Amino acid sequence: MWRKNNKEILLLQLKQKDCPICNDFKKIIDKTKLKHLGKLKVIECELQDFEEVNVFPHPIYPMNFFYVSGQEYPFIRAGACTEEQLDNEITKFSRVLKGETINEVFN
Repeated sequence: MWRKNNKEILLLQLKQKDCPICNDFKKIIDKTKLKHLGKLKVIECELQDFEEVNVFPHPIYPMNFFYVSGQEYPFIRAGACTEEQLDNEITKFSRVLKGETINEVFN
């Protein structure tokens, strides 16, 4: 579990090196990260670096896992999204990070 007392949202992104959608989405993530300065930490993993992925490939890239402090499981986004959609998601994850329940935020 992402550290219980962490003040940031961790985005672990699995992507392919030559994926144009992944590269475009990185630009969106970078803009969103600046907008939510200090709230979002991003770790990018290029799948070519992992031998196991060749055996068990993902059907969609990028795969994005958002870890929010205090939550047992990550929020998962398969594929890319618009800057506005990502901004809205980070805003919601920030509310969960501040103590609102998942049901309050996502209903």
